[in-house]
Amino acid sequence: MTAFTGDVVYDMIFVTNLAMSALMALVVEIAGWFPFLKHRPRLRHVLWLLVLIKLIPWPAIPVAVLPAQVVESTRVEAEPPRIVASDVPASTPQSVERARPVALTTSEGHAWRRLTSLSLAADRLKAGDWRAFFLAVTFGLTAVFLWRGWRQHRGASRLIDCAACADGRVVRLAGEAGRLMGVDPAPAVRVVGGRMTPLLWLGRRLPTIVLPAELVERLDDDQIRCILCHELAHYVRRDVWTGLFAFMTAAVYWWNPVAWWGRREMLSAQEECCDALVIFKTNVSRKKYAETLLETIEFINAESPGLPLLASGFGRSFATRRRFEMIAESQVRRRLLGLG
Repeated sequence: MTAFTGDVVYDMIFVTNLAMSALMALVVEIAGWFPFLKHRPRLRHVLWLLVLIKLIPWPAIPVAVLPAQVVESTRVEAEPPRIVASDVPASTPQSVERARPVALTTSEGHAWRRLTSLSLAADRLKAGDWRAFFLAVTFGLTAVFLWRGWRQHRGASRLIDCAACADGRVVRLAGEAGRLMGVDPAPAVRVVGGRMTPLLWLGRRLPTIVLPAELVERLDDDQIRCILCHELAHYVRRDVWTGLFAFMTAAVYWWNPVAWWGRREMLSAQEECCDALVIFKTNVSRKKYAETLLETIEFINAESPGLPLLASGFGRSFATRRRFEMIAESQVRRRLLGLG
């Protein structure tokens, strides 16, 4: 049993890590009901990101806490048995003298070690069948999630590469949005057909904002500027990379509800952070911004298109109530919204 103490320790660390992640998520969720955290989306974003990071069982931690007895006991069991003087009763000194030179020969010692190693390996394989099955299923479905994400990413990349460049009106608004958000040079803007959410796409050189042509025709200049500023806020905050990390964590821990819960709440906090950043930097009318968000959500909900990997969108429909409550705040301040 001592040979498997290390596995038991690893299992305990793994289970404890999952329990701590679930407890952290529950605490952050409950704290988000109160005004202190409810009106600070940036702080909530950081906390949910920490919940996802906590899910990762860092390999340096269990190595430091493994008991030294595990290594010692394993080494002793692997050695061939030898007869020593202490194993012989003191009343028979002649037997002691005869027992001293008794030891296995070199070939016998090697055979004993091979037999012991095969026995330990068989026992370990038998005891680790459930681990092997669990890892096989986990890696298999993780590969499926990653493959689907990569396929969606490639499809969106081809669609955007074939999309038409925006007209002069949208290009002018994009330049104004870039100056307001402090992004220089101005981002590239492409227009695509169909119903999809406006999104930020990381191109090879410049960030690219993708807008549906039908939505551009329905919105006025101020509303289009709001959408462009929101997508540039994602670029300023580097939300694409935190979103990619959240996706990878959810793909690895697809069986853990905390991973999907944390990813959803973190992306929701991202949208609120970008809403607050746009209102703070552009001084846009809160009413105009809320109308733009509502009209965009109604536009994309007709088909509910998915958002490709490595993209951040404006019209995500989850947690819309919290976003509208934040937009309706009488004052948008750094301290209240956690922007500074």
